[in-house]
Amino acid sequence: MVIFASNGQDSSFGVWVPRDGGARPIVVEIGEIFEDACLAVVGDDLPSFTRAWGAYYLELVGASDDIKAEFPDFELPKELALTDDGSEDEFFAILQWANPGLPDPRPDPYERGLSAAQVDKIARSEPS
Repeated sequence: MVIFASNGQDSSFGVWVPRDGGARPIVVEIGEIFEDACLAVVGDDLPSFTRAWGAYYLELVGASDDIKAEFPDFELPKELALTDDGSEDEFFAILQWANPGLPDPRPDPYERGLSAAQVDKIARSEPS
């Protein structure tokens, strides 16, 4: 796994890229590293993961139309516009919109963590 970011709290994010190949590069959230099952698949790939987070935060901070125009890939469908100050439900709806192949629509490495073997199996399978 290549770790590339933190959420500013307790988790980090990485791209799962096994050395032997044969797997698609999925994005994984890393929770409590002292647990065997401390991972969650949070992105079908890096562009989809970035699209979800970018769209969510552009809406959350109330980015101007000029700023949003600079990032057309982050434009949300009207039905996903934030109405509840960026609740978890709204975030997960946006995450699912940008990453329709997630094995868990509400990934959480603390509540439903996956082991490295489980993540590897997902990465080596065909996306749904």
